Amino acid sequence: MFDEIDPSKLFDKKKFATLIVTPEGIKKNQTVTDALIGITDAKTSLVEREEFLKILKDSDSRPLLIQEIEVEKDPEKKAKLLSVFWEIGLEATDRFLFFVQQACTDNFIVSLEAFTVIETIENEIPKEELIKAEQLVSETIKQEPESKALLEELLVFIQERIN
Repeated sequence: MFDEIDPSKLFDKKKFATLIVTPEGIKKNQTVTDALIGITDAKTSLVEREEFLKILKDSDSRPLLIQEIEVEKDPEKKAKLLSVFWEIGLEATDRFLFFVQQACTDNFIVSLEAFTVIETIENEIPKEELIKAEQLVSETIKQEPESKALLEELLVFIQERIN
């Protein structure tokens, strides 16, 4: 019976979490997924949040983070996920339109966090994407969203980049 168990499978980080027992207590081996869950948890302390941000910065968390933002329905959690981009300095240029779409949602805090990410983009954004973004933001402003003033700022930002 025990001869059939492959010990290497017992240490698979995707299937099992490692607990480290220290005099200070139990510490769990954190993964990117654990960090993303922790970032969105309202009970997470500032110290824990900093640890989660460090994990995300030290790993290739960007693709999973984008995926989580896309599927997250809770605006408060989505805003926390968006904030990770600017808090740890993740590159957002190639996902510019994605962040513009997030800024055009009907929730002010999500719009604010997405706009903050957009403001941190230093690289050149292709003109075609800027024009698409200008159209999207202009159409959204016409709908008088809660974030209208913020979107008007975003529109100015986009138009300055076009010219």
